[in-house]
Amino acid sequence: MYSVADLKEMKRQHEENIYYRQCGIPPEAGYIIGISISNYGPIKNTLNIDLRKNNIIWGINGIGKTLICENLSSLIFKEKIMKRWVHSKRNFSSIFNITFLKERKHEIKIEITKSNDINYYYNDLIFPNIISPYNVVYMADALKIDEYKLNNLLKEVQDEQEYEIKYNKYYLDELLKHLNINIDVFITLIKYININDKNFIYGIEFENTVLKAQIKHDGYLLEFNLLSDSEKERVILELRFQLSKLYSEISPTLFLIEHTAISIFDDELVVQLLKLIIEKKYNFQTIITFPDLFLLKKYPNAYDNYHLIHLVLENKNVKVDKNTIYND
Repeated sequence: MYSVADLKEMKRQHEENIYYRQCGIPPEAGYIIGISISNYGPIKNTLNIDLRKNNIIWGINGIGKTLICENLSSLIFKEKIMKRWVHSKRNFSSIFNITFLKERKHEIKIEITKSNDINYYYNDLIFPNIISPYNVVYMADALKIDEYKLNNLLKEVQDEQEYEIKYNKYYLDELLKHLNINIDVFITLIKYININDKNFIYGIEFENTVLKAQIKHDGYLLEFNLLSDSEKERVILELRFQLSKLYSEISPTLFLIEHTAISIFDDELVVQLLKLIIEKKYNFQTIITFPDLFLLKKYPNAYDNYHLIHLVLENKNVKVDKNTIYND
């Protein structure tokens, strides 16, 4: 038998689930539905943000867009991400709360104390570490190849074949680090791309540490290291996009895209990306950051069906501008 309190709670959860379904968030799918940030980086106040399936966060540089992306991804990339926030001076603990909906709400809290210790909480229980309930594909910036390091690696290599092997392996290792995956996942990803529709390139193959891609419809497969910077980033966009699809077939997945990672592309390609996410209705959740909604001038419908979140600075506090038009 259920008590009155139990029945009230079941009714509340049922009504809540109906609300989230109407917002395009099926409770069984596994999406982040909200975050709350206090005394963290540029956010000195408490900032609450509601999220949907496909989100665009926009605002001036330094307002906290990267802070949001990095903390959402920090449950996966702890050591890589958190070290840059841990050493900031603070008078109070910094708090980053994540509300994750998977059948029911799960509350995850990241706390950085005044003494720069990191604590993790799951539904108010403290843990030394925590396993993320979602996967993350984080597109933060462009691939950077350390040419000085590469030249030092190759400067004493005399044999032409050995030179080529080391050169290709260096490029592959840097790409894998940039993608945050190992070689086994990379091989699986290439196979996955070749049995699915490609979106930003026309062909891809990988053999003996050499990655090749076809960028133009009437072009040829070219070695990755011979591509221009924008062409390399086009390949990386395809890899990360397909990785998000692959992960989301297994478990809840968040695809984070910062404007710094796609600013190398022309507006047409960015609009293609935005429309593809909406039209194909993939399983993964998306957050994309922009400094402003610059695409509106040329493409009035570029942001249609995205949940728009405008961060503004008001009296030294970061807040969500409620005057923003939301496109849910």
